[in-house]
Amino acid sequence: MPRITRIALPCLAIALSTSCKSAAEKSAALSESCKAAVQRFYAWYVPQALSHDKSLPGIRAIQQDSALFADSLRHALQTDFYAQNSATDIAAIDFDPFLAAQDPDTAYTVTTANVTGTRCRTEVRRKAPGADSTPPDVIPELEFKNDQWLFVDFIYPQNGSTTRLTQILAMLDDERRHRAQAQP
Repeated sequence: MPRITRIALPCLAIALSTSCKSAAEKSAALSESCKAAVQRFYAWYVPQALSHDKSLPGIRAIQQDSALFADSLRHALQTDFYAQNSATDIAAIDFDPFLAAQDPDTAYTVTTANVTGTRCRTEVRRKAPGADSTPPDVIPELEFKNDQWLFVDFIYPQNGSTTRLTQILAMLDDERRHRAQAQP
């Protein structure tokens, strides 16, 4: 084997392992930053959801921290919240979209964060005995954009299947449009 090859191959192996380690470290850092961002949001949000203030905590969240939400999700939530405020019957989601509950618990924890590309999904569970062994209450999905994590969707696992908040909001918006067109 020529001398250059004997030197080049070990150097290439070292370079590849260093770049792989850097990628793994970067992925771990992104995962931790995503998990921390979601935990900070829930640490702020849960007390809001438990307050007896008459305004909906979800609308307060998107008004006070609008930079945390992707434009499409923020717009869909605002449309839904405003539709409910002007309706005489249920015309919008009737549960807390960030907690997937009508009666929130007192504390929630982020148990995992999985990053794929620029997207991250976290599992959020009620802090209760045995909660780690149950399916998560909600799976926030985020996107890393402009050096920050943005909420793009909330996924609700139920009975082995999942439903997305964005799907629910789109369906309710379609129903409201059809009802408005059907009215004389």
